[in-house]
Amino acid sequence: MKVVTTAKVKLTEVSPVLDDTMRMYAQAVQLCVDIAWRHKITSKAKLQRRCYYDVKERFGLQAQLVINAITQAIEMVKKARSKPEVSQELSIRYNFPRCASIAHDWTVLSLSTIKGRMKFQIMLPQVFEHYLEWKLGESTLIKDYKGRFFVCFTFSKEVAIQPKISNHCIILGVDLGVNALAVTSDG
Repeated sequence: MKVVTTAKVKLTEVSPVLDDTMRMYAQAVQLCVDIAWRHKITSKAKLQRRCYYDVKERFGLQAQLVINAITQAIEMVKKARSKPEVSQELSIRYNFPRCASIAHDWTVLSLSTIKGRMKFQIMLPQVFEHYLEWKLGESTLIKDYKGRFFVCFTFSKEVAIQPKISNHCIILGVDLGVNALAVTSDG
């Protein structure tokens, strides 16, 4: 079974470039949403062929951030019943190591921005240190209402579960979903 957890870590040192990058990323996602909605595109590959170079040139985003913006736009369009409007404070998706990397001691984070790769100081709380041996996945850069920046690191790990089955034990599976809050099954 795969276990996934998120560690929210504050950037201790920031730059106005992060605000600009976040704004450009949100505008790029909105442009992709507009194109996908207008042309009824629900395929990432089709949308990428249609708008990749335009988005890259217009917004000055690094290649992987353009791909992430297109992916996020397609996900929004697929879920929407009316054309989505993107917030200017939209979180940015980062893939490791394509558009983000982290120092071995977890004190410096390198992120793609509209000004190229930039390094930012972070301080990983001790409570998250046992996740460092887990696999680091796609993470997001967010900005809170006070203007502080955080990276939500996503860690995953495969674990083996050995259920103890006895005559008096009933196993019940619970699926947390989007349409139905929770669905159970004993089959």
